[in-house]
Amino acid sequence: MRALLLGVVLAFAAISAGCASDPTQGYSFSSSYDDRVSSIAVNVFLNETFHPGLESDVTGALIRRVQRDTPWMVTGADTAQTILTGTIRDVQIRRLAQDSEGGISQQVAVRVVADFEWRSNVTGRVLARQINVAVTESFIPAAGEPIEVGLSAAAEELAGVILEAMRSVW
Repeated sequence: MRALLLGVVLAFAAISAGCASDPTQGYSFSSSYDDRVSSIAVNVFLNETFHPGLESDVTGALIRRVQRDTPWMVTGADTAQTILTGTIRDVQIRRLAQDSEGGISQQVAVRVVADFEWRSNVTGRVLARQINVAVTESFIPAAGEPIEVGLSAAAEELAGVILEAMRSVW
């Protein structure tokens, strides 16, 4: 038993010694998000498309991802240290597969394109900005899935891509 415990302790020490204290320097147990940021406001994205409600899906997905994946607290714009704004520019729907007899769509792709800006509410400095961020998801109308399934999946994917871009700014 003692040998097993010693083996576990030595293995953990060896693994820990291989980790960096800074996530930009290698594997690390510390957060890869900027710890100088403590709070963020996520404004409802503007929606320039003909798909009402997509702005709510994207904003909601972003708030959930920030709360789940980052150390930042989501607050109102008047008290937040940083603010995230964005615009959904385009939605494209393209048939991927169709029934050969009736021409009915079997699988459809939904591509969502957006811009975002993450700015410090304290200094006004832009922390991250990207134009024409595009994600593509699919849904299956032949299985009874409505377009909202594809749009919702695209909103979730877009939130992940935006959050990843916010991670890499420091």
